[in-house]
Amino acid sequence: MNENKYKFKSKQLYSQVFQGQTSKGKLCYTIEGAAYNKSATNNLSDLSVECVDNEEAITANGNYGWLVNTTVWFGGNGGLPNKTMTNGNLLYLMSDQTTLATIDDPNKTSNAEYEVGINIFSSPITIDANTTNIDLGFAMKDYGRLEFSTHDACSQANRPTGSVACVNSMKANGFDFRVTVK
Repeated sequence: MNENKYKFKSKQLYSQVFQGQTSKGKLCYTIEGAAYNKSATNNLSDLSVECVDNEEAITANGNYGWLVNTTVWFGGNGGLPNKTMTNGNLLYLMSDQTTLATIDDPNKTSNAEYEVGINIFSSPITIDANTTNIDLGFAMKDYGRLEFSTHDACSQANRPTGSVACVNSMKANGFDFRVTVK
């Protein structure tokens, strides 16, 4: 069981120019301490990502770091406090260590304080007296997500010239825990 907040730090080079919080470029990165905005972004300052031309600009800006996502609601599942991830794993929002959170779907809020993830293994993991090694780790490949904004300051008519879209967030799209036993 974890607190219902996670931090995500990423930078990625793209072939197209994207708009970030204060600048645009092909190299986008998460902003230290920025909060992921689940609702429509009205201003560029609502974006949790910056986009620049090169690594030197990231260093000069001095704000590359961990963005914070607080999960209090899962969109598109009718206000339920649980979600099945694309890989079959399960995620639950909890108000305390034993009670599912109460979701206010129309307002996208809840009383969630914790998340519980249940990893579904394709085959049983067996640990016995003959076990010589156990490797544990989080799978990170293919779990990243780029989220765009097209509202207000980020609409095609209002977005700064020369960028194809505003990047609202770069974040994890799921989780997978791997266990290998020998």
